[in-house]
Amino acid sequence: MTKMRQLGVCATLALSFGSVFAAPEWEDPAVNSINRLPARTYSMPLSEESDALTAALEPATPWKKLLNGDWKISWAGNPELRVKDFWKVGFDDSTWETIDVPSCVETRGFGSPGYTNVRYPHKDCSNPKDANFARILDRQSGKADYNPVSSYRTTFEVPENWTGRDIILRFDGVYSAYYVWVNGEKVGYAEDSKLPSEFDITAHVKPGRNLLAVEVYRWCDGSYLEDQDMFRFSGIFRDVSIWAKPKDGIWDFAVRTTLTDDLKSAALALAGIPGEWSATLYDAAKKAVATLSDAAPSAVLSNPSVWSAETPCLYTLVVRKGDDIRMKRVGFKSQKIVGNAFVLNGRKIKLKGVNRHEADPADGRTVSLETMIKDAELMKRHNINTVRTSHYPNDYRWYDLCDRYGLYLVAEANVEGHEPAYGENGLGRFPEWKKTIVERNVRHVICYRNNAAVTLWSLGNETGHGDGFRAAISAIRALDPSRPIHWERGNNDADVDSCMYPSVDWVVARGKLGDLPRDSAEKMKIWPTDEQSAGKPIFLCEYAHAMGNAVGNLAEYWDAIYSYDALMGGCIWDWVDQALWKETGRVDPKTGKPERFFAYGGDWDEQPNDGPFCCNGVVLPTREVSAKLVEVAHVYRNLIVRKASDGSLSLENRFGFTSADAFDGEWELVADGKTVARGAFAVPAVAPLSRGALAWPAIDRAAVAEGAECFVNFIFKTRTATDLVPAGWIVARTQIDAGGAWRFADVSPAEDATADGVKIAEDARTVTVQAGPTKAVFCRKTGTLARLEMKGRTILKDAAPGL
Repeated sequence: MTKMRQLGVCATLALSFGSVFAAPEWEDPAVNSINRLPARTYSMPLSEESDALTAALEPATPWKKLLNGDWKISWAGNPELRVKDFWKVGFDDSTWETIDVPSCVETRGFGSPGYTNVRYPHKDCSNPKDANFARILDRQSGKADYNPVSSYRTTFEVPENWTGRDIILRFDGVYSAYYVWVNGEKVGYAEDSKLPSEFDITAHVKPGRNLLAVEVYRWCDGSYLEDQDMFRFSGIFRDVSIWAKPKDGIWDFAVRTTLTDDLKSAALALAGIPGEWSATLYDAAKKAVATLSDAAPSAVLSNPSVWSAETPCLYTLVVRKGDDIRMKRVGFKSQKIVGNAFVLNGRKIKLKGVNRHEADPADGRTVSLETMIKDAELMKRHNINTVRTSHYPNDYRWYDLCDRYGLYLVAEANVEGHEPAYGENGLGRFPEWKKTIVERNVRHVICYRNNAAVTLWSLGNETGHGDGFRAAISAIRALDPSRPIHWERGNNDADVDSCMYPSVDWVVARGKLGDLPRDSAEKMKIWPTDEQSAGKPIFLCEYAHAMGNAVGNLAEYWDAIYSYDALMGGCIWDWVDQALWKETGRVDPKTGKPERFFAYGGDWDEQPNDGPFCCNGVVLPTREVSAKLVEVAHVYRNLIVRKASDGSLSLENRFGFTSADAFDGEWELVADGKTVARGAFAVPAVAPLSRGALAWPAIDRAAVAEGAECFVNFIFKTRTATDLVPAGWIVARTQIDAGGAWRFADVSPAEDATADGVKIAEDARTVTVQAGPTKAVFCRKTGTLARLEMKGRTILKDAAPGL
């Protein structure tokens, strides 16, 4: 946008406000960027084609240079008090503080973080009818005197061998709006804190040392669509880099993969590269299996290796244009709606997911590659197959990791206007917000449409639906018709229905609705402006709120989900506690280190705040395994042993693409709480998404004492190691009551206890029930179990009887 056009827009807005206020770019919804280059899939020029065939997550290249490190910073709470000429080449920054980039400035002592769920940290001026529309005003005072500005300076050198190439400056993530100068010349401006922004700085750089200056505003008009349930930060929180592109090189390309229904043939198409180009597809063994070019931009493969979360098979696509060589790993996967079901690679798989914020207790929104890999490792080891990038695009490396390790992504755009809610003030209804809603969704799809892990597109979260989102849906379908669209506030326009936090009974009712024909008139209302449709699949984008010590009735949810094809699965809220380390100012006498604790909303005396509501993860902030994660792994398991009324056993295989006999089996006999025997068993070849018979293990009578209470634990372990899961890792276990019809080797089953053997004794305070060696004492006052004894041993005792 030209400066003249910007001034015209500002003047128009000023007249509509009935004031003389002229909006700067960071308070103007009509201006989301200046001189920002178009969005693109991530790829960097390589020196040699062989460099692309590396096992590293990202191939080495001499054409990219990170600018991370120690930068100079000046911070001001009031925009009017910011240093206004800091971008000049001769400016003296010797008295400024130093900050590591990337980082969130609040975690480095500049201002303080703040946690809110629904409310904006600033005043809500999101309604175009507001006289202060899109301005950033203090929530308490209503004044424009608090919007922290971080001014950054650093220097860099351009390698000599980059001469003759275009030099591109890349920011992977900056909160929330920023201006950029190079060598004292203004380069551009950008908003949308969660997607990369790139600028052509070829005309601004020089040989030797160059000055880079960045002015970052904590809040901007874009913040009205970044109202997610999270700690609010600011600053340059992801990588900064420069890279060199050949003058007539590749900017972007779009990869399209399709599969036949029998998965025996796949097609690959490449588009978006002007001029002459060629490409080669390599398999995992580094063998060329297809070639493409501008003259023949598609190819067909027979018997392709198919990508899924269970078998994340990737190919390497190498694209060439002149001396520009690019690489992108691609996978062959199909996802579509068939009837009332979500079908992936021809199978009705279930999405067993979590919502994941980017969160680190020391660094806030800045998450290291090591922490990303740890997240993926914990998920893969605990039967999680799906991640919703709640509620914004993540670091680009997360998508590549999910491609590599096998995690389905519900990829969500950076759009949430929660405080205005969903009715007449919902931001999707206003044309003034349409540009931002559509632009953020379009740029998101362009950035990540080539990643195999992306399975659903999600338009955002908790924002009033309207024409802005309908336009975004149309734009996404034009860019990528291969993936269904999820939009929790616009079910009637999206490809799948959605809902948050329904009861199990509601889920069952919705499953029954999904079994009806698509043209049925029957509906289920969830919001005044939205409804659930018959014959349509539904995804629970948030359920099982994991705050506290447990995940709730998770097993009951999944009993319901597996009972109906229309129930796709869902994502638990959420993955990791968002708490932050906060020091007390004291020294821990035991360790000699500064004393600290996990802090949440309000611990910085910020207003507004929503207290500990940010602590609802299934893992702790430091990624330790919790009891909640163990429960999730158990309920999400894919191999389940069941006992029929006649005592026979069956094995249910819930994997979508893996036979049960790919795992090793072990059994344990537990008698009166002690393991008395164990052994191995051959897991039968039960096909994916089916059931088969399972034999009882043969156990000697001598292993079991007369009258013992017996259970058999069936344990399933990985036979071979994968990147993140070692061999011998327990993927599932089921405990089966060994009473009733179970047969020991040469042993008759023990008789069940009958009512005739039950004794009941009552007094003024208790009711005691005894059956054989087991005695339970109930408190009359509370109706709860006060004591449980087995064979004279107290198993459980009320700590405060009678209360």
